[in-house]
Amino acid sequence: MSYPHCPYQFNPLQIDTDDDGIGDLCDSDDDNDGWLDEEDCQPLSEYIHGDALEVCDGMDNNCDGMINEGFPDNDSNCLADCVDIDFDADDVPNILDNCPYIYNTGQADTDSDLLGDACDPDQDNDGIPEPIDNCPLIKNEDQSDSNGDQIGDACEEDADGDGHPDFEDCQPLDASAYPGAEETCDWIDNNCDGNINEGHPNPGGIYNAALLNCNDFDDDLDCINDVIDNCLGIFNPSQLDRDKDNLGDACDDDIDGDGVLNELDCESYNSQVFPGAMEVCNLLDDDCDGQVDETSQVGSCENCDVCSVEL
Repeated sequence: MSYPHCPYQFNPLQIDTDDDGIGDLCDSDDDNDGWLDEEDCQPLSEYIHGDALEVCDGMDNNCDGMINEGFPDNDSNCLADCVDIDFDADDVPNILDNCPYIYNTGQADTDSDLLGDACDPDQDNDGIPEPIDNCPLIKNEDQSDSNGDQIGDACEEDADGDGHPDFEDCQPLDASAYPGAEETCDWIDNNCDGNINEGHPNPGGIYNAALLNCNDFDDDLDCINDVIDNCLGIFNPSQLDRDKDNLGDACDDDIDGDGVLNELDCESYNSQVFPGAMEVCNLLDDDCDGQVDETSQVGSCENCDVCSVEL
């Protein structure tokens, strides 16, 4: 029987990705992009290789181990804004976020103008911009301030009812935050001491070590969220997975998926070669015994002399 794509190798599937007449099994450049498969992070895609232009598509186009580098990343979560559905990492999708570029989990909107307080220059919609408004969260066009303490009469009392007057309360509209409150991991200064999340763990610190990030979603700092990382805890930004078993090569003890551990496999990247495999006439040590083509017979091939193989 004749196999035109790889005449000297057992190649029953006859796969030829780039249609160049050379089967993938024996083609050193399966996608015909000018890069050898062993150097190509995506050997089956002609548009992804070492000379490719990086575009914002969530893939490593230029094979440098990074994804979407050079594109804006508002929340520094290693996911460029052009593919990020949550620019500020506040768990509110951009399409629903009233301040898409500023972290505001609560989505507070005091004046109900669909612009969140965190990014609204006039939160109470009284026509007085926040830098000079003596009651920034309560509408008071006249800006009356009877005691001259620069706190308007309209907001002089304890607005959130936490027992602490607004002028000493760092979160005057949040009853859970006040001087002496218990600090929790919510990115708010609950106890009004000027620190955030103090006393809580910071396993990776990917956002800002000073903030004590107890909500770290990338423990190994490879810019791949733990939820989808195929080698959790091991730095592997490329996420290469040769045997497609959802376990990255960086932590897979059987990279080619042939059932033999890498350290016992003489060809750990070739699933057709492993101890105990059938020796065929292909100029390879298929069974990892240190000999090549010692028992194989193909047609009238004598001692695997390729010149006498009948095709």
